[in-house]
Amino acid sequence: MATRNVGSVLSTYRYLRVAMVLLVLLLSAAVVLQIFGADPDCWQRSVSAYYYTPARAVFVASLCAIGACLVVYRGNTDAEDVALNASGLLAFVVAFVPTQVDDTCPASNVPTPAELDAAVTNNVWALIVGGAALTAVSWFLRVRTAPDERGGSLSVWPLVASSVGVVVLPFVFVRWHDAVRDHGHDVAAIALFAGIVVVVAMNALGLAAQSDGGTPVARRVANRYTVVGVAMVGTFVGVLVAHWAVPSFLQWLFWLEALLIAEFAAYWVLQTVELWNVVERTEAPEPSPGVTTPAPPPAAAPGSR
Repeated sequence: MATRNVGSVLSTYRYLRVAMVLLVLLLSAAVVLQIFGADPDCWQRSVSAYYYTPARAVFVASLCAIGACLVVYRGNTDAEDVALNASGLLAFVVAFVPTQVDDTCPASNVPTPAELDAAVTNNVWALIVGGAALTAVSWFLRVRTAPDERGGSLSVWPLVASSVGVVVLPFVFVRWHDAVRDHGHDVAAIALFAGIVVVVAMNALGLAAQSDGGTPVARRVANRYTVVGVAMVGTFVGVLVAHWAVPSFLQWLFWLEALLIAEFAAYWVLQTVELWNVVERTEAPEPSPGVTTPAPPPAAAPGSR
């Protein structure tokens, strides 16, 4: 029974990891179809601006689903779990608090200012209620769980961080309501990508610690997650430099977001491959189905040849 339970947990994590990649593909497909379905072909200045196009439903749904997966997914360490939970929460904010309307292309589904304010107010408060309920349930489950099984999201620091978040977010939303409505999307999107970069860096360090051979510095530099992290930072710097050098490059934010999303997908695929047979990096891999370890030969009886 224990083996079956472990296998069920592993299968769930596999589905969760694959689902994340498929959700990124879903979002990308909706945006690409909208770009080339327009007449003439037109590119918004940011991926977020597709909120005001027929791609809105997929944009919001995919971000919410990705946010839920990030919250549910258990990191390899408590620190990684806190970063994943924060990034998941921010994904909901990015979905619920839209960016400013972009007039680069003809836009549809544009609400009036009053409708937009009402939608943001409703959605953010719903997120606060959901986050508070999740945090309360997590504390309850921690109390009901044996001390040696309180790992991941049931560890004390992820729960403390979640508790701080559900207190700070409503205060900020009430105190600076208009600022959250007008600029919350941009702040949340920047923080979301920053959180993902932190998660990638943690995985680079974790993989280096588990690897054999070479110096510690070499193991940190020459691993797959370091490459992705450097690519993310290089993308951010390179696109900003291109925007500064070529002022007519109006779609710089679109390409920055698109490339970072693609690099996040690449990171997730790499981690899925690495952790396909384990739930956490520190665990021993599960044996493949149908493969058994041969029993050692019986010991020879005393005096026999």
